[in-house]
This record gives sequence, C-alpha cells and structure tokens, in this order.
Amino acid sequence: MFRVLSLSLAISLISIKIYAGVDSGYLYASGFGDAEHVALKDAKKQLALNLISVIEVNEKSSIVKTSHGVDSSFSQDSSIHSLPIEIPHLEVLSHECGEKGCEYRYRLSKKTWQKQVEHDLTVSYQTAAIKLKNLNNNWRGVKDYFHAEELMTKSAVQLDVLGILDSDAAQSYRAQHLQISETMNAKREMLSISFVASNDAFSHQIHELLSHHAFASNHGGISVYIKTKSQQGRQGKDFVAKQSIQLKVFDSNSSHMVTQKVITVLGKSQASSAAAKHAAEQKIIKKLTNKSIYSVLI
Repeated sequence: MFRVLSLSLAISLISIKIYAGVDSGYLYASGFGDAEHVALKDAKKQLALNLISVIEVNEKSSIVKTSHGVDSSFSQDSSIHSLPIEIPHLEVLSHECGEKGCEYRYRLSKKTWQKQVEHDLTVSYQTAAIKLKNLNNNWRGVKDYFHAEELMTKSAVQLDVLGILDSDAAQSYRAQHLQISETMNAKREMLSISFVASNDAFSHQIHELLSHHAFASNHGGISVYIKTKSQQGRQGKDFVAKQSIQLKVFDSNSSHMVTQKVITVLGKSQASSAAAKHAAEQKIIKKLTNKSIYSVLI
C-alpha cells in the first residue's frame, strides 16, 4: 500500500470598492446588535471586510493504493477575514429595533478617513526613518529595527486603504514606503545574533532551530544564551511535564545582560513521562517557530 498526501494553502488579497448610497463622498455600512455599541462593532467589521479582505483556501488531496485498487479524495476549505484596519468614527444615519435586535445604518466621510490615514502614514514613515538612521549592531539596534518593521507592516495596510479612498493621493506615499523598505533591507544586513546553548540536549535542539534564523551569526553583535529545564510528575492518570526555556540577551561588547525571556509550558500524556516531555518540547518549538526572534525576546 502506498499513500500520497498533498496540502496547499492559497492566500488572496481582494479589495472591493462599495460606495453604496447617493453621495460618493461617503462609505455606508449597516450593523446589527442588541445595543448600539454592538451594532457599531459589526458595522466596522463589515466595512473592513468589504474594503480589504484576505481569502485563504486550504486544499487537501490524497491517493491511496490498496489491494482493491486506488482510492483518491479531495477537499477544500476557505475562509475570509479582513486585515487590521483602524476605522474612525461612524455617523449614525438611522436605526430600527425589533424582536431580534436593532439595525443601525452608518456613514463615514471618505475625506475624513483619508486625512487620518495620511497623517498616520506620515508619522509612521518619519518614525521608521529615525529608527533606521543610526542603527547599531546591538540590542537597541534590534529593537529599533523591529519597531520600524512593525510600523511598515501597519503602513502597508493603511496604504491599501488610501489607495481605495484616493488612488492619486496614495502614489506619493507609495514612493516613501518603497524608499524606507529599501533602507530596511540594507540595514538588516548590519544586525547579527549569536546563539549559545547550555549543556543539555533540548538546549542544543533550540540552538539548532534558532541558528537558521536570518539574523543568526557565529560572531553576532548580540549573544543569546539558551538554557532549558524540565520537571516531571503525575496529575491523576496523566503524566505531566513542565518545560521551560530561558533566553538571556547580552550585547557582545558588554558583560551586562540587557534582557531575558522565560517561556514555560505544560505537556501531558497518558502514555509515559517521556511522551509528556516531548509534548511540552513541541509546544516550545511551536512558539519559537511562529514568532519573530524579536517578539520571542521582548
């Protein structure tokens, strides 16, 4: 018997212009809820979904050959969600309430929102440029770099919003965004992190994992010391393992620790203490894999 299994994930970004209503200077939305604040939240959610949405499609197929022949299957799941958009105050136009709750109708001035987005973009680009200007290969430099990166990630969404509100106005901001992004790519090469493991097997496993990070270097401006600890016991019928990892950060030109992070998780298994320990270790690995090194350390 042989089995072939494939899994794919497709992500699409869609933006939809919906200017319902007689006045094209406004965006319109309706919200439902038992109270006005609930309806407002619903209206903002619907407005965000209608403006910029991400569609994720998971496809899974398998082929199984047995003595009776070949069986194949295919399945597809999709989901849609909005990007994190900050929507300003919505003006209430009307509302109606019934047995199943209330419907509120709102509108939002495109010009008002455009001014807010342009202001936020200007502040973000100015702040990011300052953070990147005097970047050094130390912990402060890492913090400044990732702060700039967070601002640019947020600005990318705001830039998409501005492009929907006023495509011409968005062009000048796109040029700024591109310029700062290019600066970030150049500054990224300056930063380096060395990872050092204590004398235990799991620490060395974490060291191997983190050493594949883009900032990893044998001679980094920052040193991260990895130490792990495990405690095991029983909880009813379950074997329980408490696994912790301690990450101490030093600037390489100083003996003083600049920050440290301790991550602790629990693993359970009815099979054995080794299985519980393995479950806990996998939780640690997942946490370290799904986050940037900066978000892990802060």
